[in-house]
Order: sequence, then C-alpha cells, then structure tokens
Amino acid sequence: MVLPPRRTSGLAIGSLICAIFGWGPGSIAAVILGHVALRQIRRDPLRVKGKGVAKAGIVLGWVGIVALTVMIWLGVHFRKMFEEHPQRPQAREVHLITAGLVGHRGISPPHALMGGQSASVAAALRW
Repeated sequence: MVLPPRRTSGLAIGSLICAIFGWGPGSIAAVILGHVALRQIRRDPLRVKGKGVAKAGIVLGWVGIVALTVMIWLGVHFRKMFEEHPQRPQAREVHLITAGLVGHRGISPPHALMGGQSASVAAALRW
C-alpha cells in the first residue's frame, strides 16, 4: 500500500504568517488558525503535517497579543500621567495673584482696573 505524500497544513502556514506580520487582529487570527491546524493534523496525521509550524504560529500569536496589550496599557497609563488640564492651573494662579494684590499697595481688584499703572497690572494678570 502506497500512501500519498503528506502535505503541510495551509492553516499552520497561515497561522505562522499571521503571527509574524499581523499585530492585533493578526495575532488573534494566528492563535485561532494554529489551534484549528493542530486539530486537523491530529485527525489525519498520515496526510497532513506541520505540527511545529502550527505551534510556532500559536506561540508567536500569543506573544503578539501580550505585547499589544502591554503597549495599549502603557499608552493609556502615560497619557493619563502626562495629560494636563490648562484651565484649572491658570485659574488657580490668577486667583492666588489677585488674592495677594487686592487691597495691597492701593491696587484695585482686576475687574475694577481702568488705566495707568493699574492697566499694566491687569494686562499682566490676563497674560
């Protein structure tokens, strides 16, 4: 009895290609294709080969998924860390400056400033 030559599973090759070239959805596809290829190889080992290729696709797919998850987590973490709210600090600084100037050396509150030296102080406060 002569058996036909074994062929490498196309799903196993697809799994490895998705794992190498695809980030995110490609890595997920690599894991799925690799598991389906392993099932196909287990069911018909005399016709289909490629167990190592399928396992490599699964491992690299999981590495890609973990790497993508870590990058997303770091991106969210650093975005929150470096995110600035320019409205709040400016309002607080102006409030602290005006609180110190009101009634000090005869300077009026900012809303009452009109001309002369008072106008330059108002301009400095607006800046």
